[in-house]
Amino acid sequence: MNGLFENIYFVLSLPFWMVVGKVVLVIILLLFSFLCLYSLINARKWHQELINMEHQALLARDDAMFEFMSARAAIEAAKERVYARHNKQSQSEFTEQVVKNVGSLLWMLLRKEQSLVQWGMVGAKLARSAFHFFSKS
Repeated sequence: MNGLFENIYFVLSLPFWMVVGKVVLVIILLLFSFLCLYSLINARKWHQELINMEHQALLARDDAMFEFMSARAAIEAAKERVYARHNKQSQSEFTEQVVKNVGSLLWMLLRKEQSLVQWGMVGAKLARSAFHFFSKS
């Protein structure tokens, strides 16, 4: 094992590899210096673009807040209209809906309906009307 490392050290210690290493290091340092110079030249332009983007983001945030507030007010108004409409319905209308849904469920039972989709739809209607009936009681 020591022989392998000694051979590698011998090959790398040749003057040719030292020159290649110096050239590669100089090329890397030149590329880095050009990158730094490019960044220095464009720093003002990039700074101004960042300021403009920040200003646009602040305006967009303010517009979004205004839109959210108006949307919240519209949702509250719609909620009040729906709530007022449901309060106007009498208890007998809810009772009538529950009886109607139970009747359709019994009709499906008499016909020996085998479609699970039909059963599910009728059951959902019955559950919804029962929920409204008992929540108003």
